[in-house]
Amino acid sequence: MNLWRMYDALYCFFVTTWAKSPGIHLQFLPTYSPNLNIIEQLCKFTKKEILNARYYDSPTLFHQTINTFFQNINKDYLPDLQKLLTLNFQFFDNDTTHSYEA
Repeated sequence: MNLWRMYDALYCFFVTTWAKSPGIHLQFLPTYSPNLNIIEQLCKFTKKEILNARYYDSPTLFHQTINTFFQNINKDYLPDLQKLLTLNFQFFDNDTTHSYEA
């Protein structure tokens, strides 16, 4: 076992031990979970809106499109972003289903 993995295991032991005292249940996520990472959702949305079946004649035009997109994102895409960038999670256990909304 290398030092980094030992640190992770020790950290997890301390965190899980600390969380038990006030009754906190920790839910560990996979190492790579893009659907739970808001920035990944924003990147996917940006790619869909800017690159989806479009050709740009020059890098300058492409850069201008990206800049315009982000300058107007709150105005032009607010309803889409409100649906996409949420902290609504649903966890499944063997016995019950838990929902979390931030």
